[in-house]
Formats: sequence, structure tokens, C-alpha cells
Amino acid sequence: MLKKEKILLILFLALIFSLILVQQYKPIDISKDNELILGISPFTVTIDNETGEQIYVTGKAKVLIAHPNENWRIEEIFDPNGIVAHKAAVGDIDNDGNIEMVSIYSCVPRDVNDPSKGLLIPINIKKFDFENGVFNEEIIYSINDTDPSNCFITERSADIGDVDNDGENELVIGTHEMGIYIIKYNENKWESNIIDKDPNAGIHTLIIADADGDNRNEIISASDGDNTVKMHEFDGEWISKDIFNTTKEDITWAMDFGNVDND
Repeated sequence: MLKKEKILLILFLALIFSLILVQQYKPIDISKDNELILGISPFTVTIDNETGEQIYVTGKAKVLIAHPNENWRIEEIFDPNGIVAHKAAVGDIDNDGNIEMVSIYSCVPRDVNDPSKGLLIPINIKKFDFENGVFNEEIIYSINDTDPSNCFITERSADIGDVDNDGENELVIGTHEMGIYIIKYNENKWESNIIDKDPNAGIHTLIIADADGDNRNEIISASDGDNTVKMHEFDGEWISKDIFNTTKEDITWAMDFGNVDND
């Protein structure tokens, strides 16, 4: 009987120890509710009475959060200083084990027919942490090298993933006239690196993917300046190479990567 009691005690202690380990090292709960995130840029179009030209007046940029399991309840987060929110992304950008929301706000001229009326506003990258029922926002990085005479220099796309294959995520931003920015949280500070800087690139879209099947991530970007699709790979240093070209008339607005023919 004593031997049986010892066995039961050992099993009980093993169960308690297992529960402690599961609580400490539990995996991400994928059953939790997801949300749909939109980056929105309000525009009002008016007509100049003298010239008949269209004038675009911008409003306050915002991120819209839709909750599908709450009958698509809508939340809106406005940025009083942002004009354009071209991109909102979801991922663990600071590698703390929690999912954050990232939005990128930038500027366009109030009158697209007269770039001299552009506003000198930096591209602000904001991180939103959800805690105690509210989103806490923080500007983690600003890109200030915009030209006041042409404020249409702006980000067009972004993605979150491990682009340098070091086991940690980075934020990758494709811009119109400033190349590709890689934003990384390193030793309690945010750092940036620019690759493939080209003032005529016009990058509308990019993604992070293992495009060549070598079990390492790459950045794939589409440029409307020279109509090239490029692959950028980190191997001690960044190496960029053209994959193929689109036609001169093409503008690539979006891109994704996956096994669409199920082979």
C-alpha cells in the first residue's frame, strides 16, 4: 500500500510540474479571435472653378479595426498628424512574444497638381500594443528625408518577418523614392538600414517569402520605375538581383507568394 501511495504521489507531482511548464512555455493560442486591419486615407475631391482641375484635399489618416466575431464591430484609430496610411501590418515586430499592430503614416501634397503645396511631414511608423482594453501607441521610427517640394515621396508597402534569417522579425518598408527600409529592434532601440536605394524605383509592393526554396527568407519587390521584380537576400550583406521584368505599361499594386497550382 505504501508503494502504491508513493507512485500516486510521484504521478501527482509530475502532473503539477507539467502544468507549471505548460503555463510558462505555452504556445500561442491560435484559437483567439483575429481582427481585420485596414490603413485608410480620407480624401475629398473638389473642382477648381477657374481651371476645372480636380483638387485632392486630405483628411486625417486612420487605422480601421474590424472584429468579425463581434458582428464586424468597427474601431477607428486616427492620427492627427498623418495624412496617408498606406499600410497596416500585424506581427511580433519587437520579438517580445506578443502580436502588435503597425501602421505607417506619410504625406502627399494637398494639391496633386501643384507639388509645391506639399507638406513636409515625416513618414511615421507607429506600433500599437493592446493592453488593459486599450491600444497604446508609440512612434518607433520616423523617416525624415522627404523633399518639401515633392511630398509624394511616400511608403507604399510593408511586411513583417525574419528577413535576415537570424530568428527575429524585422519590419520592411518599400518606398516610392527612398529605396527599401529595414527596421529592426536591437538591444532596446530601433535601427534602420536602407537597401537598393533608387530614386526612380517606385516600389508599390513587396513581400517577405522563401521565394527560391532554400529555407531562407528573401524580400521580393516590384518596381514601377524600371518595371523589374527583384529578390533581395541577406548573406552577410544584402544582395539584390533582378528576377524578371514586367511591361512598361504595367503598374504592380499588389503581390503575394504561395502554391497556387497545388503542386
